[in-house]
Amino acid sequence: MTEQGELLDLVHTPIRPPRAGTPGEGIYLQLWQDYMAADPGRLHSILWSTGSSVGQREASVCASYMTFMGCNCGGCFTHAAEQLLTPSDLHSYTHNAEGRFLMAWALENRRSRGVNGGIRTIEAMLAKSDAFVATAFDRRVDWDAFADITTADYDTVECMVAWWSGRDATEMRAIAKSMIEAANKRIWSSIFKPQGANHD
Repeated sequence: MTEQGELLDLVHTPIRPPRAGTPGEGIYLQLWQDYMAADPGRLHSILWSTGSSVGQREASVCASYMTFMGCNCGGCFTHAAEQLLTPSDLHSYTHNAEGRFLMAWALENRRSRGVNGGIRTIEAMLAKSDAFVATAFDRRVDWDAFADITTADYDTVECMVAWWSGRDATEMRAIAKSMIEAANKRIWSSIFKPQGANHD
């Protein structure tokens, strides 16, 4: 099978599905899947700097990254990265923009024992199950949830961060913004909530 054929066979689903109560996750995932369907070769172009072959694990990691960008933590990372951009970065999408996003990712992904139980952002993103388990008194980190994360996954996510700084990703964020706002308004609206039995 050719490399193009192998890319066509990839399934762009995340390691864990998007959460129903966080519409941004599903919206970004669907936009990503549509983006990949339009040109399957894009994934190889995004990940070319890893020097490795592109398989199902890489496709799932990329889909997980996109899903994570739709949650509050992903939005905060994106905002922090965009704050580092200069006017020239916004107009030319140079390697400077890529570097600034990677700088923001390094800060975002550092381990801090006092934040989220000490887990890295990439661990929350790629955990095979819920990163936290409930106990009788609180909740604790389930470190086994991160057992499948590899150095290759780190490389893949860094490539996605670099792509996230570019023109296509910027346009995708602009498209997603209104979609997420509309979905949240629907969730918050009382007209879609079940009414009492006596309501006409």
